[in-house]
Amino acid sequence: MADGAAPGARLTLERGVRLWRATLWPESWQETTAAIGWALGVTPPAPGASVAGAFGRLWRPEPLVWAMLDAPGDGPPRAFAGIGPETGAVAETGPGVARLAVRGAHAAELLARAVTLDLRPAAFPPGAVATTGWRDAAVTVIRPENGGLDLLTPLSFAEDFAAVLARHARQFG
Repeated sequence: MADGAAPGARLTLERGVRLWRATLWPESWQETTAAIGWALGVTPPAPGASVAGAFGRLWRPEPLVWAMLDAPGDGPPRAFAGIGPETGAVAETGPGVARLAVRGAHAAELLARAVTLDLRPAAFPPGAVATTGWRDAAVTVIRPENGGLDLLTPLSFAEDFAAVLARHARQFG
């Protein structure tokens, strides 16, 4: 991991994360979603929200799709173990993705200069997830329960995005 920027807004870039996606077929959506929640011991979150625990972080990035970040182990997350050809498809997408963790008192203010989301706590509370864009890349923004913001972006854009944010972060001391 590489660290940079000022104390008011600290940046950490992590290349290649553990990120899995499960695309479910419409006819099995409800049953398979219930099985995912049961396997994790949680109620699957509503769109725009995530749930985190020892299993990683689960959210729904688009209709019929679940994403799991930081799941322990080497293979697919255990919550996706029951998904087969008749219920959906599971793919690891993390090797092509970077996480840019933004921490500090000015994290949201810094990111407001780069993404088109309302990052105020009332509009984007802990556990919130949204996808927006930066230049030509999709950026998923997550507000972890322990503070700050995490951005998931294609690995090919990550270094440039981190450099732009680091330049803007200097103003926060």
